[in-house]
Amino acid sequence: MSAILPGVTLLGTKHAVAALLLSGVLMLSALDVSVAQAGHAHGGQPQGQSRALSPQVYQQLTQVRDLMEQSQYAAAEKILHGLLPQLAARGYEKAIGLQTLAHVQASRNRYPEAAQSLQESVALGMLPEDVQQQARYDLAQLYLASDAPGEAVAVLETWFEHADQPPAAAHFLLGAAYVQLKQYRKAIVPLQRALEASQTADETWYQTLLAAHYELASYTGCAEVLEAMVRLFPDRDYWQQLAGIYLTLKRDERALATLELAYRQQRLKREQDLLQLAQLYLAQDIPFKAAQLLETEMGRARVDGDAHNLELLASAWADARERAKAVAAYQRAMRAGADASIGLYVAQLYIEDERWQDAAAVLESTLKHGGLIEPGDAWLLLGVARYETSAFDAARSAFDEAARYPDAHSAAEEWLAHLQEKL
Repeated sequence: MSAILPGVTLLGTKHAVAALLLSGVLMLSALDVSVAQAGHAHGGQPQGQSRALSPQVYQQLTQVRDLMEQSQYAAAEKILHGLLPQLAARGYEKAIGLQTLAHVQASRNRYPEAAQSLQESVALGMLPEDVQQQARYDLAQLYLASDAPGEAVAVLETWFEHADQPPAAAHFLLGAAYVQLKQYRKAIVPLQRALEASQTADETWYQTLLAAHYELASYTGCAEVLEAMVRLFPDRDYWQQLAGIYLTLKRDERALATLELAYRQQRLKREQDLLQLAQLYLAQDIPFKAAQLLETEMGRARVDGDAHNLELLASAWADARERAKAVAAYQRAMRAGADASIGLYVAQLYIEDERWQDAAAVLESTLKHGGLIEPGDAWLLLGVARYETSAFDAARSAFDEAARYPDAHSAAEEWLAHLQEKL
Protein backbone atom coordinates (compact mmCIF):
# COMPACT_ATOMS: atom_id res chain seq x y z
CA MET A 1 0.00 0.00 0.00
CA SER A 2 1.16 3.53 -0.61
CA ALA A 3 0.81 6.56 1.62
CA ILE A 4 -2.60 7.25 0.11
CA LEU A 5 -4.04 4.47 2.26
CA PRO A 6 -1.78 4.25 5.30
CA GLY A 7 -2.42 1.21 7.44
CA VAL A 8 -4.77 -0.53 5.02
CA THR A 9 -3.39 -3.84 3.82
CA LEU A 10 -4.66 -7.28 2.92
CA LEU A 11 -3.39 -8.77 6.19
CA GLY A 12 -6.77 -8.19 7.83
CA THR A 13 -8.33 -10.75 5.52
CA LYS A 14 -6.60 -13.64 7.29
CA HIS A 15 -7.63 -12.29 10.68
CA ALA A 16 -11.25 -12.12 9.53
CA VAL A 17 -11.11 -15.70 8.25
CA ALA A 18 -9.55 -16.86 11.50
CA ALA A 19 -12.35 -15.18 13.44
CA LEU A 20 -14.86 -17.30 11.54
CA LEU A 21 -12.97 -20.54 11.90
CA LEU A 22 -13.50 -21.89 15.35
CA SER A 23 -15.99 -21.10 18.11
CA GLY A 24 -17.96 -24.10 16.97
CA VAL A 25 -17.74 -23.60 13.24
CA LEU A 26 -16.50 -27.16 12.71
CA MET A 27 -19.61 -28.55 14.31
CA LEU A 28 -20.27 -32.01 15.69
CA SER A 29 -23.71 -31.95 14.11
CA ALA A 30 -22.94 -35.11 12.13
CA LEU A 31 -22.04 -36.92 15.32
CA ASP A 32 -25.28 -35.76 16.94
CA VAL A 33 -27.26 -37.08 13.95
CA SER A 34 -25.43 -40.38 14.21
CA VAL A 35 -26.30 -40.71 17.88
CA ALA A 36 -29.97 -40.71 16.99
CA GLN A 37 -29.36 -43.30 14.29
CA ALA A 38 -27.21 -45.56 16.46
CA GLY A 39 -30.28 -47.12 18.03
CA HIS A 40 -31.39 -48.44 14.65
CA ALA A 41 -28.08 -50.18 14.15
CA HIS A 42 -28.23 -51.61 17.65
CA GLY A 43 -31.71 -52.91 16.88
CA GLY A 44 -30.58 -55.03 13.98
CA GLN A 45 -30.52 -52.72 10.96
CA PRO A 46 -27.92 -53.76 8.38
CA GLN A 47 -24.64 -51.90 8.76
CA GLY A 48 -22.90 -52.01 5.34
CA GLN A 49 -23.18 -48.55 3.75
CA SER A 50 -26.01 -47.41 6.02
CA ARG A 51 -25.81 -44.09 7.78
CA ALA A 52 -25.62 -45.50 11.28
CA LEU A 53 -22.97 -46.12 13.92
CA SER A 54 -22.31 -49.41 15.63
CA PRO A 55 -22.60 -49.30 19.43
CA GLN A 56 -18.82 -49.73 19.76
CA VAL A 57 -18.03 -46.83 17.40
CA TYR A 58 -20.73 -44.71 18.94
CA GLN A 59 -19.27 -45.30 22.41
CA GLN A 60 -15.76 -44.27 21.34
CA LEU A 61 -16.96 -41.18 19.47
CA THR A 62 -19.00 -40.18 22.48
CA GLN A 63 -15.86 -40.49 24.59
CA VAL A 64 -14.02 -38.31 22.05
CA ARG A 65 -16.75 -35.70 22.24
CA ASP A 66 -16.58 -35.64 26.03
CA LEU A 67 -12.80 -35.17 25.93
CA MET A 68 -13.16 -32.35 23.46
CA GLU A 69 -15.63 -30.57 25.70
CA GLN A 70 -12.94 -30.74 28.39
CA SER A 71 -10.34 -29.42 25.90
CA GLN A 72 -8.40 -32.70 26.18
CA TYR A 73 -7.66 -32.74 22.47
CA ALA A 74 -4.51 -34.88 22.58
CA ALA A 75 -6.36 -37.70 24.32
CA ALA A 76 -9.28 -37.37 21.90
CA GLU A 77 -6.97 -37.54 18.89
CA LYS A 78 -5.23 -40.62 20.26
CA ILE A 79 -8.57 -42.46 20.46
CA LEU A 80 -9.47 -41.45 16.90
CA HIS A 81 -6.12 -42.59 15.49
CA GLY A 82 -6.73 -45.95 17.12
CA LEU A 83 -10.31 -46.13 15.86
CA LEU A 84 -10.01 -45.05 12.22
CA PRO A 85 -7.97 -48.04 10.93
CA GLN A 86 -10.71 -50.36 12.23
CA LEU A 87 -13.46 -48.69 10.19
CA ALA A 88 -14.66 -49.64 6.72
CA ALA A 89 -12.59 -47.72 4.16
CA ARG A 90 -15.56 -46.06 2.46
CA GLY A 91 -18.24 -46.29 5.12
CA TYR A 92 -20.34 -43.83 7.04
CA GLU A 93 -18.43 -44.50 10.24
CA LYS A 94 -15.19 -43.62 8.48
CA ALA A 95 -16.69 -40.33 7.29
CA ILE A 96 -17.83 -39.46 10.81
CA GLY A 97 -14.49 -40.43 12.30
CA LEU A 98 -12.54 -38.31 9.82
CA GLN A 99 -14.82 -35.34 10.34
CA THR A 100 -14.38 -35.60 14.10
CA LEU A 101 -10.62 -35.87 13.68
CA ALA A 102 -10.69 -32.69 11.57
CA HIS A 103 -12.47 -30.90 14.38
CA VAL A 104 -9.86 -32.02 16.90
CA GLN A 105 -6.98 -30.97 14.64
CA ALA A 106 -8.56 -27.58 13.94
CA SER A 107 -9.04 -27.04 17.67
CA ARG A 108 -5.27 -27.54 17.98
CA ASN A 109 -4.64 -24.97 15.20
CA ARG A 110 -3.31 -27.65 12.83
CA TYR A 111 -5.36 -26.40 9.92
CA PRO A 112 -3.61 -28.17 7.00
CA GLU A 113 -4.03 -31.55 8.72
CA ALA A 114 -7.63 -30.70 9.60
CA ALA A 115 -8.31 -29.77 5.98
CA GLN A 116 -6.87 -33.08 4.77
CA SER A 117 -8.98 -35.07 7.24
CA LEU A 118 -12.18 -33.20 6.39
CA GLN A 119 -11.52 -33.43 2.65
CA GLU A 120 -11.23 -37.23 2.99
CA SER A 121 -14.51 -37.27 4.93
CA VAL A 122 -16.34 -35.18 2.33
CA ALA A 123 -14.90 -37.22 -0.54
CA LEU A 124 -16.53 -40.38 0.82
CA GLY A 125 -19.97 -38.83 0.18
CA MET A 126 -21.48 -40.73 3.09
CA LEU A 127 -22.64 -37.87 5.29
CA PRO A 128 -26.26 -36.65 5.24
CA GLU A 129 -26.63 -33.84 2.71
CA ASP A 130 -27.07 -31.08 5.29
CA VAL A 131 -24.02 -32.30 7.21
CA GLN A 132 -22.07 -32.73 3.98
CA GLN A 133 -22.93 -29.14 3.04
CA GLN A 134 -21.75 -27.85 6.41
CA ALA A 135 -18.56 -29.89 6.02
CA ARG A 136 -17.86 -28.24 2.64
CA TYR A 137 -18.20 -24.83 4.24
CA ASP A 138 -15.89 -25.80 7.10
CA LEU A 139 -13.42 -27.25 4.61
CA ALA A 140 -13.28 -23.98 2.66
CA GLN A 141 -12.42 -22.11 5.86
CA LEU A 142 -9.71 -24.61 6.72
CA TYR A 143 -8.20 -24.26 3.26
CA LEU A 144 -8.11 -20.47 3.69
CA ALA A 145 -6.47 -20.82 7.09
CA SER A 146 -3.97 -23.20 5.48
CA ASP A 147 -2.99 -20.74 2.73
CA ALA A 148 -4.71 -22.85 0.10
CA PRO A 149 -7.16 -20.32 -1.40
CA GLY A 150 -7.46 -22.13 -4.74
CA GLU A 151 -8.85 -25.22 -3.03
CA ALA A 152 -11.12 -22.98 -0.93
CA VAL A 153 -12.63 -21.41 -4.06
CA ALA A 154 -13.29 -24.83 -5.61
CA VAL A 155 -15.05 -26.10 -2.47
CA LEU A 156 -17.05 -22.90 -2.04
CA GLU A 157 -18.29 -23.03 -5.62
CA THR A 158 -19.74 -26.47 -4.89
CA TRP A 159 -21.14 -25.22 -1.61
CA PHE A 160 -22.90 -22.28 -3.31
CA GLU A 161 -24.50 -24.67 -5.80
CA HIS A 162 -26.28 -26.41 -2.91
CA ALA A 163 -27.00 -23.33 -0.75
CA ASP A 164 -30.50 -21.83 -0.72
CA GLN A 165 -29.75 -18.63 1.20
CA PRO A 166 -25.99 -18.16 1.58
CA PRO A 167 -25.11 -16.12 4.68
CA ALA A 168 -23.00 -12.99 4.47
CA ALA A 169 -19.99 -14.84 5.89
CA ALA A 170 -20.01 -17.27 2.95
CA HIS A 171 -19.79 -14.44 0.43
CA PHE A 172 -16.95 -12.94 2.43
CA LEU A 173 -15.05 -16.23 2.48
CA LEU A 174 -15.27 -16.47 -1.30
CA GLY A 175 -14.10 -12.89 -1.67
CA ALA A 176 -11.28 -13.48 0.82
CA ALA A 177 -10.16 -16.54 -1.14
CA TYR A 178 -9.98 -14.52 -4.35
CA VAL A 179 -8.03 -11.82 -2.50
CA GLN A 180 -5.49 -14.39 -1.31
CA LEU A 181 -5.21 -15.54 -4.92
CA LYS A 182 -4.66 -11.88 -5.91
CA GLN A 183 -7.66 -12.16 -8.22
CA TYR A 184 -8.96 -8.85 -6.95
CA ARG A 185 -11.49 -8.23 -9.70
CA LYS A 186 -13.25 -11.52 -8.90
CA ALA A 187 -13.19 -10.64 -5.21
CA ILE A 188 -15.21 -7.42 -5.56
CA VAL A 189 -18.70 -8.86 -6.15
CA PRO A 190 -18.71 -11.48 -3.34
CA LEU A 191 -17.26 -8.94 -0.91
CA GLN A 192 -19.97 -6.44 -1.86
CA ARG A 193 -22.64 -9.12 -1.43
CA ALA A 194 -21.21 -9.96 1.99
CA LEU A 195 -21.57 -6.37 3.13
CA GLU A 196 -25.04 -6.04 1.66
CA ALA A 197 -26.22 -9.23 3.40
CA SER A 198 -24.57 -8.48 6.73
CA GLN A 199 -26.73 -7.23 9.57
CA THR A 200 -23.75 -5.63 11.31
CA ALA A 201 -20.86 -3.63 9.90
CA ASP A 202 -17.70 -5.75 10.05
CA GLU A 203 -14.78 -3.36 9.75
CA THR A 204 -12.37 -6.01 8.48
CA TRP A 205 -14.74 -6.87 5.64
CA TYR A 206 -14.81 -3.24 4.55
CA GLN A 207 -11.02 -3.10 4.79
CA THR A 208 -10.73 -6.16 2.56
CA LEU A 209 -13.02 -4.66 -0.09
CA LEU A 210 -11.15 -1.36 0.14
CA ALA A 211 -7.80 -3.08 -0.33
CA ALA A 212 -9.11 -5.06 -3.32
CA HIS A 213 -10.26 -1.85 -5.02
CA TYR A 214 -6.93 -0.23 -4.26
CA GLU A 215 -4.93 -3.14 -5.70
CA LEU A 216 -6.95 -2.66 -8.90
CA ALA A 217 -6.20 1.09 -8.83
CA SER A 218 -9.97 1.58 -8.74
CA TYR A 219 -9.86 4.83 -6.80
CA THR A 220 -13.52 5.59 -7.46
CA GLY A 221 -14.33 2.26 -5.83
CA CYS A 222 -12.02 3.14 -2.94
CA ALA A 223 -13.85 6.42 -2.47
CA GLU A 224 -17.25 4.70 -2.35
CA VAL A 225 -16.07 2.23 0.28
CA LEU A 226 -14.35 4.90 2.36
CA GLU A 227 -17.43 7.13 2.24
CA ALA A 228 -19.30 4.31 3.96
CA MET A 229 -16.45 3.65 6.38
CA VAL A 230 -16.26 7.22 7.70
CA ARG A 231 -19.96 6.98 8.54
CA LEU A 232 -19.71 3.56 10.16
CA PHE A 233 -16.33 3.93 11.87
CA PRO A 234 -15.91 7.68 12.44
CA ASP A 235 -13.23 7.29 15.10
CA ARG A 236 -10.73 5.66 12.73
CA ASP A 237 -8.28 7.21 10.28
CA TYR A 238 -10.53 6.69 7.27
CA TRP A 239 -11.15 10.44 6.97
CA GLN A 240 -7.53 10.99 6.04
CA GLN A 241 -7.56 8.05 3.64
CA LEU A 242 -10.70 9.32 1.95
CA ALA A 243 -9.12 12.74 1.54
CA GLY A 244 -6.05 11.08 0.03
CA ILE A 245 -8.19 9.20 -2.49
CA TYR A 246 -10.07 12.39 -3.41
CA LEU A 247 -6.73 14.08 -4.07
CA THR A 248 -5.70 11.18 -6.29
CA LEU A 249 -8.97 11.63 -8.19
CA LYS A 250 -8.24 15.38 -8.53
CA ARG A 251 -11.28 16.14 -6.38
CA ASP A 252 -9.44 18.61 -4.17
CA GLU A 253 -12.55 20.39 -2.93
CA ARG A 254 -13.99 17.10 -1.67
CA ALA A 255 -10.67 16.32 0.00
CA LEU A 256 -10.75 19.68 1.78
CA ALA A 257 -14.39 19.26 2.82
CA THR A 258 -13.62 15.80 4.22
CA LEU A 259 -10.70 16.93 6.36
CA GLU A 260 -12.52 20.10 7.41
CA LEU A 261 -15.48 18.06 8.65
CA ALA A 262 -13.15 15.69 10.47
CA TYR A 263 -11.43 18.65 12.11
CA ARG A 264 -14.74 20.18 13.23
CA GLN A 265 -15.63 16.83 14.77
CA GLN A 266 -12.26 16.84 16.58
CA ARG A 267 -11.04 13.77 14.70
CA LEU A 268 -7.83 15.33 13.35
CA LYS A 269 -5.14 15.39 16.01
CA ARG A 270 -1.92 14.28 14.34
CA GLU A 271 0.41 16.99 13.11
CA GLN A 272 0.67 15.54 9.61
CA ASP A 273 -3.12 15.63 9.21
CA LEU A 274 -3.41 19.18 10.51
CA LEU A 275 -0.65 20.34 8.20
CA GLN A 276 -2.35 18.63 5.27
CA LEU A 277 -5.56 20.50 6.04
CA ALA A 278 -3.63 23.80 6.15
CA GLN A 279 -2.00 22.99 2.80
CA LEU A 280 -5.40 22.22 1.29
CA TYR A 281 -6.74 25.57 2.49
CA LEU A 282 -3.81 27.27 0.77
CA ALA A 283 -4.26 25.22 -2.41
CA GLN A 284 -7.93 26.26 -2.51
CA ASP A 285 -6.96 29.91 -2.00
CA ILE A 286 -8.29 30.13 1.55
CA PRO A 287 -5.13 31.38 3.28
CA PHE A 288 -6.87 33.04 6.22
CA LYS A 289 -8.28 29.71 7.45
CA ALA A 290 -4.89 28.08 6.92
CA ALA A 291 -3.21 30.72 9.07
CA GLN A 292 -5.88 30.52 11.77
CA LEU A 293 -5.56 26.74 11.88
CA LEU A 294 -1.78 26.85 12.18
CA GLU A 295 -1.85 29.54 14.88
CA THR A 296 -4.44 27.60 16.87
CA GLU A 297 -2.70 24.25 16.63
CA MET A 298 0.73 25.68 17.40
CA GLY A 299 -0.87 27.16 20.51
CA ARG A 300 -2.21 23.71 21.39
CA ALA A 301 1.25 22.19 20.73
CA ARG A 302 -0.23 19.78 18.19
CA VAL A 303 1.74 21.48 15.40
CA ASP A 304 5.42 22.08 16.06
CA GLY A 305 6.51 25.71 16.02
CA ASP A 306 9.66 24.92 14.06
CA ALA A 307 11.14 27.12 11.35
CA HIS A 308 9.46 25.25 8.52
CA ASN A 309 5.95 25.43 10.00
CA LEU A 310 6.42 29.07 11.02
CA GLU A 311 7.44 29.90 7.47
CA LEU A 312 4.23 28.19 6.26
CA LEU A 313 2.25 30.26 8.78
CA ALA A 314 3.90 33.48 7.62
CA SER A 315 3.21 32.64 3.99
CA ALA A 316 -0.46 32.02 4.82
CA TRP A 317 -0.78 35.36 6.63
CA ALA A 318 0.98 37.10 3.73
CA ASP A 319 -1.42 35.52 1.20
CA ALA A 320 -4.31 36.64 3.41
CA ARG A 321 -2.99 40.25 3.21
CA GLU A 322 -2.31 40.22 6.95
CA ARG A 323 1.18 41.70 6.55
CA ALA A 324 1.79 42.56 10.19
CA LYS A 325 1.00 38.99 11.26
CA ALA A 326 3.08 37.66 8.38
CA VAL A 327 6.09 39.75 9.47
CA ALA A 328 5.72 38.54 13.06
CA ALA A 329 5.59 34.92 11.90
CA TYR A 330 8.61 35.37 9.64
CA GLN A 331 10.56 36.91 12.51
CA ARG A 332 9.67 33.92 14.70
CA ALA A 333 10.85 31.65 11.88
CA MET A 334 14.15 33.51 11.71
CA ARG A 335 14.64 33.09 15.45
CA ALA A 336 13.85 29.39 15.05
CA GLY A 337 16.69 29.02 12.58
CA ALA A 338 14.97 29.50 9.24
CA ASP A 339 16.89 29.95 6.01
CA ALA A 340 18.45 33.37 5.45
CA SER A 341 16.09 33.97 2.52
CA ILE A 342 13.35 34.64 5.09
CA GLY A 343 14.86 38.09 5.49
CA LEU A 344 14.00 38.83 1.87
CA TYR A 345 10.34 37.93 2.46
CA VAL A 346 10.18 40.22 5.49
CA ALA A 347 11.80 43.04 3.55
CA GLN A 348 9.35 42.64 0.69
CA LEU A 349 6.44 42.89 3.14
CA TYR A 350 7.91 46.06 4.59
CA ILE A 351 8.39 47.46 1.09
CA GLU A 352 4.74 46.73 0.26
CA ASP A 353 3.81 48.89 3.25
CA GLU A 354 6.44 51.46 2.24
CA ARG A 355 8.30 50.94 5.49
CA TRP A 356 11.60 51.65 3.80
CA GLN A 357 13.78 52.04 6.86
CA ASP A 358 12.52 48.79 8.36
CA ALA A 359 13.12 47.04 5.05
CA ALA A 360 16.66 48.44 4.87
CA ALA A 361 17.40 47.31 8.44
CA VAL A 362 16.23 43.74 7.76
CA LEU A 363 18.20 43.54 4.51
CA GLU A 364 21.37 44.89 6.11
CA SER A 365 21.06 42.33 8.91
CA THR A 366 20.38 39.49 6.45
CA LEU A 367 23.39 40.38 4.29
CA LYS A 368 25.60 40.75 7.35
CA HIS A 369 24.77 37.25 8.61
CA GLY A 370 25.25 35.73 5.16
CA GLY A 371 23.87 32.43 3.97
CA LEU A 372 22.00 33.70 0.92
CA ILE A 373 22.44 31.54 -2.17
CA GLU A 374 21.86 34.51 -4.49
CA PRO A 375 22.56 37.72 -2.55
CA GLY A 376 22.08 39.92 -5.63
CA ASP A 377 18.34 40.31 -4.99
CA ALA A 378 18.97 41.39 -1.41
CA TRP A 379 21.47 44.07 -2.50
CA LEU A 380 19.01 45.25 -5.14
CA LEU A 381 16.15 45.57 -2.63
CA LEU A 382 18.48 47.33 -0.19
CA GLY A 383 19.37 49.83 -2.90
CA VAL A 384 15.68 50.51 -3.54
CA ALA A 385 14.98 50.98 0.19
CA ARG A 386 17.89 53.40 0.58
CA TYR A 387 16.84 55.28 -2.54
CA GLU A 388 13.33 55.77 -1.14
CA THR A 389 14.82 57.29 2.03
CA SER A 390 16.97 59.62 -0.12
CA ALA A 391 20.18 57.90 1.01
CA PHE A 392 21.46 58.07 -2.57
CA ASP A 393 25.15 57.38 -1.93
CA ALA A 394 24.27 54.33 0.17
CA ALA A 395 21.79 53.27 -2.55
CA ARG A 396 24.55 53.53 -5.21
CA SER A 397 26.81 51.32 -3.11
CA ALA A 398 24.04 48.69 -2.78
CA PHE A 399 23.30 48.77 -6.52
CA ASP A 400 27.04 48.40 -7.27
CA GLU A 401 27.07 45.25 -5.14
CA ALA A 402 23.90 43.95 -6.82
CA ALA A 403 25.43 44.47 -10.27
CA ARG A 404 28.11 41.90 -9.42
CA TYR A 405 25.52 39.09 -9.49
CA PRO A 406 24.04 37.83 -12.80
CA ASP A 407 20.49 37.50 -11.44
CA ALA A 408 20.37 41.17 -10.41
CA HIS A 409 22.89 42.76 -12.81
CA SER A 410 20.46 44.14 -15.39
CA ALA A 411 18.07 45.74 -12.87
CA ALA A 412 20.98 47.15 -10.87
CA GLU A 413 22.45 48.82 -13.96
CA GLU A 414 19.08 50.42 -14.69
CA TRP A 415 18.92 51.82 -11.15
CA LEU A 416 22.48 53.11 -11.37
CA ALA A 417 21.67 54.86 -14.64
CA HIS A 418 18.57 56.37 -13.03
CA LEU A 419 20.67 57.62 -10.10
CA GLN A 420 23.19 59.12 -12.47
CA GLU A 421 20.43 61.09 -14.22
CA LYS A 422 18.85 62.16 -10.94
CA LEU A 423 22.10 63.39 -9.42
